[in-house]
Order: sequence, then C-alpha cells, then structure tokens
Amino acid sequence: MSSYGSRVHKIASIFRRVTGLLENGAMEAKDRPLWYDVYKAFPPRVEPTMERSLPADLHTREILYAEDVGRVAFLQKYEDADEDLHNLFAPSDKGTCMAKFITKARALGADADHTLWTDEAFLEKDFVFLGSGSAYPSPHRAASGLILRHTNGTQWLFDCSEGTQVQLQSCAAVRAQRISRIFITHLHGDHIFGLPGLLATISGMREHAVDPRWVLTMESREDSSPPDLEIYGPCGLRRFLRITTAISWSLLRMTYVVHELHPRPDQVANCFPYWTATDSDPVRDRMLPFERTGRDIHPDPDGFFRDIFGAREVGLKDGREDFVVHAFMLDHPVPCVGYLLLEPAPLPRLRADKAVALGVKPGPLMGRLKRGESVTFERDGKEVTVNPVDVLDVALRGRRVAILGDSRDSSELRRLLISLFSTPSDDSKVDKCGDASDGCRWRLDCLVHE
Repeated sequence: MSSYGSRVHKIASIFRRVTGLLENGAMEAKDRPLWYDVYKAFPPRVEPTMERSLPADLHTREILYAEDVGRVAFLQKYEDADEDLHNLFAPSDKGTCMAKFITKARALGADADHTLWTDEAFLEKDFVFLGSGSAYPSPHRAASGLILRHTNGTQWLFDCSEGTQVQLQSCAAVRAQRISRIFITHLHGDHIFGLPGLLATISGMREHAVDPRWVLTMESREDSSPPDLEIYGPCGLRRFLRITTAISWSLLRMTYVVHELHPRPDQVANCFPYWTATDSDPVRDRMLPFERTGRDIHPDPDGFFRDIFGAREVGLKDGREDFVVHAFMLDHPVPCVGYLLLEPAPLPRLRADKAVALGVKPGPLMGRLKRGESVTFERDGKEVTVNPVDVLDVALRGRRVAILGDSRDSSELRRLLISLFSTPSDDSKVDKCGDASDGCRWRLDCLVHE
C-alpha cells in the first residue's frame, strides 16, 4: 500500500523530481544517481542498465535474485498489455492491481516452472505483517500483529497490539470481519491492548445500532452453534476480556470463546504468581451473555499443548482444516507461548498424461488414482490395472510455520519438532539439526520470531 509519507510515496516523489531536473536540463544524464536507473527499471519496464563502465580491476560478485528473473519474464509477457498491472507509483489503491499481478505472476510461474513460484518459495497462504518488534505504536511503526490469510478468504490474527485496527484499515488485503480466530502469545500490553477494541469493531460491522435491553434476552441463553470468533492464549486472557468488555459496556452482536493455555508452575517465571491473579472470580467475573464456554488446555507430560483445536466442529470452514496447531512455552517474564502450524501433506500431483497413456480415461478413475487407489479396467479386451505409483509425482510434506512471541529461549520449539518427527534412527542427527546437508526432517518453512 502506498500512502502519503510512506517509503513508496517518498521514493516516487524524489523520482519525479530527478526526472524533472533531467528534462529541464538542470541535471545532465551522466550525473544522475545510480538509484534512479534502479527505480526506473522497477517496475521493470526495461532491463537494468549501467551506462558508466566499471574499473577493469574491480572484482564484484554478480547479484541476481530469483525475483529478478520473475520480473523480467513478467515484463516480457505483459509489457504490451492493455491494463497497467505493475505501476507501483500510481496514487490509487493497489488492492485490485496487486491481486491481478499475483494471479498472472502465478500463472506465469506455472507455465515456465520458475523456482520463484514453487510451493517452497511462495506460500499460497499469505502472511501480512501488521507490526512487529515494537513495544508501542508510532507514526512509522506498529506493535505486534500478524495476519495469516487462507485461500478460502478467512483470516487468522496472531497478537493484537494497540493500533492493530489502524493497520487493518490501511491494508487492502485484510478485512477485520473475515477474522475467525485470534491467537495471543502472551499478555503484555504490546500484544493484547488492541483486542477489546477490535472485538467491538468487528461487532459493529455486524450491527451498528444496539439496544442495551438486547443483553437481557441473552442472559440465560447457551447457543450450541459454533461461536463467531475463537480466541486462544495464556491463562488470564479470558478474565482480561471479561473485565474490559463488561466495564466498558461493550455490547457485542457476536459470540466469542476463549480457550486458555494453562502451563505447569515450573513453566512460569517465579515472580509472575505474586504480581497478578489470572483466575476469574465467580461473582465479579461472570461469563458475558455473548461469551461461550471455553476450554482450559493443559500441557501433556512433555510440556506441550498438542493440537489445541481439539475435536473438529462439523461444518466450520474457516481454514482450520488446513493446519494442525500445537503450542509450547517460551522463556519470558509472563507466561508466553509459541504456535507451530503444521499443514497436512497435500495429495500428490497426478500426471494426467501418464494416466492417459496407460489407458485411463478422464473421469472418476482419475480421481481414485489421485486419492491413492489402484484402478482396474478393460482395454482392448484385456484387464489392466494401474497403480498410483505409476502416475503420481513424489509426495510432498505439508508446510510448517512457527510463530513465536517474545522469548529469551525458544529451544522448546526444537524439542517439539524432534518429538513430532523424529524416529529412533534419527537420534544421531539431533545435534546436527539445521545442517542443510543432513536431510533434516525437523526443518521449518517459515519462522516468525520477535
């Protein structure tokens, strides 16, 4: 997104000024800065050039990134197109423009099989960083917040600092009303102070006018349908939301549930229990009318919160089926967790050309082969059996994403990965985990760490 004062806007402004100096003769072409040529080529309307020759004795390594190859290929195919897909300096909203760019770029990658567009290098599920690494919001920096966008349109939010709503409104790729799950790493203010306001905003998008008497109609009602929003986080989060929502008289026209992660006493800093109480008072902290009963999740004997989603709800299609989520403790003054998202292994790609060559006709038989079933049919009066191994590509594992909060020591993530994926034959490789040459099966595809 380009906005006034943003880096893109400032660069565009300077670029136009230098262009004006060149056109008016105030600056000679040989005196133009090198970055001018770089930004003139990005968006890549021409291949980057350097007119001034380098000294013969200057030894520099050529730098060529994978995305440069993709940009050049994209330019060569679409530079004469009617619609302008890659004008990053246009002052209009880039949401539609960027969506077109991504769609055509992915199609281009599928045709040319560039490394840039493979699943390992380009995640289908997008991450949008609303803020990171800041204890408080400022005009140029936002505190913690991360959106995971699923292909079905739903979105998950990880941490919700003060100012998260502002970031959501300034990003065309994110919609607050599409958030179905919120994951909180810990209860420091720079990770949760934006949560009560966000709930009120999402509720306001559903119903702008609320009669206070509406609460009385829900006082004793317990709806069995899935809640509109599911929230996960350390113990104390449920009480925090009840108090802030009740005292501020925020009448939510939506339902939510808080599932709390309760660590063992030895997993929490010694000073924390003396500072605050996280248990809800049964009299003062009563369940709100629009709140649903949440689960208290306790660690297993290994100290991990495995599969925090528990039983799958029937009919809930919000991206939950895309991942299994585990949680683990991190070293921080307050209870802090990290989340490990594991994507199920996708079905192997069916080589339709091979199947057709073996006599398989398009239709149900193709589907059975893709599901890993052998098929038998008649061909030229003979019974023919085709096995999945004959027509399927090599199976790929699902992707792994770890999202960690503040931490002095994150070694529990390594221990969790080893417990999930190691075998007795891997014991000798544990100390080498991370070495690119050892075929490490505990490797992550994406790590977000503050």
